[in-house]
Amino acid sequence: MASAQTKAKTKPAPRTRAVRVQVDAQVKLEAEAVLGAVGLSLSEAFRLMLHRVVADRRLPFDPLVPNEETSAALRADLAGDVIHVGNPSNLLAALDAD
Repeated sequence: MASAQTKAKTKPAPRTRAVRVQVDAQVKLEAEAVLGAVGLSLSEAFRLMLHRVVADRRLPFDPLVPNEETSAALRADLAGDVIHVGNPSNLLAALDAD
């Protein structure tokens, strides 16, 4: 039988609930890479987002769907098919070169 001292040191487990999310496998892999680079797991990032939703009473981002031009640019960036010029003066020089 546990003593009174042992019972006093025992804290109840936090009340949490599991959340399951279905997401495309590639999206999951890419999200894990992005979040891992800043030291977060998917669970930690999702937990942070939910806390922010509760605190702000809204989504922490605008749920906008990009148009086809923006989607194509994002796909090109992910594929590495973009030109990186660095600072703005280099950008102007690159644009003038074309």
